[in-house]
Amino acid sequence: MLGSCLRSRISFRNPVGGIVIYYSKKNVEPIPEEQTAIWTCSSDSCSCWMRDDFSFQTEPVCPICNSVMSEDSRLLPVLKP
Repeated sequence: MLGSCLRSRISFRNPVGGIVIYYSKKNVEPIPEEQTAIWTCSSDSCSCWMRDDFSFQTEPVCPICNSVMSEDSRLLPVLKP
């Protein structure tokens, strides 16, 4: 299936009187995802992570809690160049 369908129904009161109903149906394209190299914080109390492409250091430190970060991978949306 190329895309899924998103349906929305909006109703509100018309200032002149009565109720106006708007119904739309549009196709939503799926977002492509790929396995991406990331860095995750090693601290149990911190949930910080960053894409490897956005790291300027070979072994980054967590910007939130200053703990050591470890390499991992996640299924993330592909970023456009």
